[in-house]
Amino acid sequence: MKTVKIIGALMAAVLAAAPVTGFAGNVLSFNDNAIVADAANYTPYNNARSIVSAGSTFYITGQKAIMQNGYWYLVADSRGEIFIHNIKTNVKKNLKIRHNTGKIEDFHCPYDKYSVYPGTNTKIMYSTNSGSVYMHYTLNFQGDGNFVSYMGQSSRALWHTDTWRFNASNVRFQYELTENGIFQIRRIFTSGINKGKSDIIWKSDSNQVVRAV
Repeated sequence: MKTVKIIGALMAAVLAAAPVTGFAGNVLSFNDNAIVADAANYTPYNNARSIVSAGSTFYITGQKAIMQNGYWYLVADSRGEIFIHNIKTNVKKNLKIRHNTGKIEDFHCPYDKYSVYPGTNTKIMYSTNSGSVYMHYTLNFQGDGNFVSYMGQSSRALWHTDTWRFNASNVRFQYELTENGIFQIRRIFTSGINKGKSDIIWKSDSNQVVRAV
């Protein structure tokens, strides 16, 4: 699937279609202990590594280890959750999410079975006959430096790191999981006075993902 950028027209279209302030129904939340217990049983995704190249895309079904560094794993699952887990100490680190209202809190899937993507009749999550609620989505480590969750395999953005603004013609990006369990985005200069230098533009312990809808 061609990587889609959340810049310019796409972001404008998403926000213009519906400046979402909330969805009908109760926002899903899951017991943290249950999530951590489940994490020990997830499936590694394509031999999860500590560095993911820009342009990589992962389609999430079930529970997958996206990245790994030592005992630390970046895990995503079909309940719409994403977190960092140490399988030795059982420590779980939540990402942070910034909502449309400006509120910042630990990341838990902000959608439920009533949530419909703005401007469409398409539900973001689905219920099974047993009553479980799930979603299929992609995680895109984009070439423009933006880490984005898209609904299904579409260009309908759900949330992102808002780091596309660091993109330029003389940089490339690298996505890393550090040895102390921090997910970060590195900008690497390929030309100009800073050629060969790099800096960190987003870190899971100090920045947030931003809801697109």
